[in-house]
Amino acid sequence: MVRHGRRHRHHRHPRPVYYADGRKEPDCYTRPAGLHDELTEKFGTFPLFHFWGPGADLVSSRWIIDATRHIVRTRRPDLALCYLPHLDYDLQRYGPDDPAP
Repeated sequence: MVRHGRRHRHHRHPRPVYYADGRKEPDCYTRPAGLHDELTEKFGTFPLFHFWGPGADLVSSRWIIDATRHIVRTRRPDLALCYLPHLDYDLQRYGPDDPAP
C-alpha cells in the first residue's frame, strides 16, 4: 500500500485468479488498475505461491520490494508501506523452539 496525503492512491494485494475448471493462477489486485500491467511488465507475474504460509520466501519478498521501490520512484508518495512475507512466516516454518539466530 502506498499513501498520498490522506487517501490510498496506489496499492497492490496478492490475489489468485480462480478458473471454472478449478485451476488457480498467481496474480495480484492493484489500484489503479493500470498499475497491474505496469508492474507485471516490469517484474513479471506476482509469485503468489511463494507468498503464503511456510512456503513464503525471498522470491515474493523481492518482487514486493522491487514493486514498492518502483512505485516510490515513479509516484513519489508521502508514505509507503510494504509487507515482506519471508520475515513473517519463520515461526511457522521453524517453530518457537528453533535455535536459529
